[in-house]
Amino acid sequence: RNSPAADVLAGIAERGADVRFHDPHVSSFRDAVGIIRESTDLGALLDWARVYERADLVVDTVDSSHGHATRPRQVLRLGAGWSSRS
Repeated sequence: RNSPAADVLAGIAERGADVRFHDPHVSSFRDAVGIIRESTDLGALLDWARVYERADLVVDTVDSSHGHATRPRQVLRLGAGWSSRS
């Protein structure tokens, strides 16, 4: 896809990071150094409860805040504005 992510992922992997990604439209891709990376299920990558417990700001593009308690002005839902849930 000629994505800048190929360089970014390769660079941080070379520095010792455990690199995984999620993209519902791309099942795998080759990074800048030739390693083929497979898409990982989003639930396996993120602990949503911990994200909403600790993050000061979440830009929510897919309504991931649904079902989680949030603080005022913590969640910016694209297209919907600021959202808080209890």
